[in-house]
Amino acid sequence: MIFVWFIYGLAFFVLGLVILVYPKKGSAFKLADDIWLIAGFGILHGINEWLDMFIGIGEPFPPDILKIIRIVTLVGSFLFLLRFGTKVISEKIKKYRLIQFLPVVLLTIWGIIIVTSKQQLLMGDIFGRYLLCVPGTLLTALGLFLQIPQFKQAKLPAATRNLRLAVIAFIFYAVFAGLVVKETSFFPASFLNYTLFMTLFRIPVQIFRAVCAIILAYSTTYLLSIFRWETREILRRSELRCSTIASAAPIILFVQDRHSVITFIQGKGLELLGLESMEIIGRHILDVFPSVPQLELDSQRAFTGEEFVTTVTFQGITFECCYSPLRDEEGEVTDIIGVFLDITIKVKAQNELDKYHRMIEKDARMVEIGTMGSVMAQQLDEPLSLTHLLLKRLLSDLAGPSAPEAITSNLMKSLSEVSKSIEIVDRFRSAAQVSGQSIIAPVDIYQIAKRVMTVFAQSAKSVSLNIALKDMSFVPFMAMTAREIEQIFFILIQNAIDAADSSKKQKLIISCELQDKQIELRFADTCAYIEPEILQHIFEPFFTGEPDARGKNFDLAIVKEIIRTHDGSIAAESNPDQGTTFRVILPVQHVY
Repeated sequence: MIFVWFIYGLAFFVLGLVILVYPKKGSAFKLADDIWLIAGFGILHGINEWLDMFIGIGEPFPPDILKIIRIVTLVGSFLFLLRFGTKVISEKIKKYRLIQFLPVVLLTIWGIIIVTSKQQLLMGDIFGRYLLCVPGTLLTALGLFLQIPQFKQAKLPAATRNLRLAVIAFIFYAVFAGLVVKETSFFPASFLNYTLFMTLFRIPVQIFRAVCAIILAYSTTYLLSIFRWETREILRRSELRCSTIASAAPIILFVQDRHSVITFIQGKGLELLGLESMEIIGRHILDVFPSVPQLELDSQRAFTGEEFVTTVTFQGITFECCYSPLRDEEGEVTDIIGVFLDITIKVKAQNELDKYHRMIEKDARMVEIGTMGSVMAQQLDEPLSLTHLLLKRLLSDLAGPSAPEAITSNLMKSLSEVSKSIEIVDRFRSAAQVSGQSIIAPVDIYQIAKRVMTVFAQSAKSVSLNIALKDMSFVPFMAMTAREIEQIFFILIQNAIDAADSSKKQKLIISCELQDKQIELRFADTCAYIEPEILQHIFEPFFTGEPDARGKNFDLAIVKEIIRTHDGSIAAESNPDQGTTFRVILPVQHVY
């Protein structure tokens, strides 16, 4: 029997240990959350059988102490089974939720029996099997049986067979370990006991228990392979997703070792270069792309442990390259992984956007020059006219034979030069003046706003300014060109960006409202507040009020001049709590 107890205990101990050490984290199978309770049963019950072995040997530990410890491990192991069965059943079948309190009830009854009994060790063993082992093993068998549908759904026939085998083994174990007990004077122990079993089968019941333990260890160990399969399946699906994405998207995904040899490469981007993955794997990076030495320099940079993004061009195709080092358990960089994304279209679009930006800026500067020239012409006109008038009056006063001829001649020449200056200023003012557009045409304000917003997207992001459009679903017919509308949007959005405080989130809401025969554009921001003494001069071209940055470089004066030439108006209001709002009123013919 010593050998039987050893094998019996070893089978259960191995069962519990394997369950504990087997990786189950993140599993989709519900069994992974609760199977540790069966592990607790296996380890404690294995120790219990080894205690029986040492009691049978009689040394080196005192048998009386071992018997007390044995009862504790026996009851504890069956409690683990009870907890597993009641937990799984209460979670699977909601109407049986109260069954989770069964372990406490049965343990309390067992405790009362032990306290009131004269043969505490014997009663502890017998009623531990009747009250805890039988319901614990049967409920565990039912709990495992309830897991079968999930295994069937996952199409795992081998795991399903092992699960059924474990269910059957637990049912037989409930009979051999729970109902067959030591002989005593009360029923059913007086009838179904070790003596009767030995008489009927000529084999000790412990051997049948050991066989059940071995079957449970075998079936459960193989059952755990579902978690290894699940891990492989997750990896397989990840690789499939990665391969699908790489083969469908315009990217190149690759892995490169320390010697700049490509060990893996995949992606639709290879087709753009006329290459195939199999002809590249195992080759040096410069053997594949000899005309791009930057690739090896970037690889060396990545092997220093740096993650970075750069751009490179192959055969006229521009790629955005993301490099990331792969490290071993010691943290050493062993390989690098890279992703090349085809951004040729993006680069072309950005170039077009930059070109559009430069065009708008150029137009703004030209209008600025014109506005400045017009203002300067207006300011020169008054002194020149006054000088011309004074010279004419002086010449009239000196008229007569007594007037010195030299003075009269010089005055005549001066008067002629001043007249020429007035004529030049008039021509300059005429050339610099912003002229209105007489052709009535539809203007898609929403699309203009979107284009200008795209130009300022990065600048607005850098100062934490969120720009939003509101109520621009109509298209007005206006005597105003799209280019002039662009100038208004360009300058007022730039004005808000200049005033934004990058340390906090702010917003600019651009809205458009139809009012009878005119539209009102609103540029409402939550940026810097403008003091009243500055606000009243903000549209004056030569106003140098400080400290607010708004209105400098003639920008707001240009907006006002453009709007004025089309019989429109612009006004600004500022509130310390709400920010600043510019209101632009423009006439329209009709809308649709």
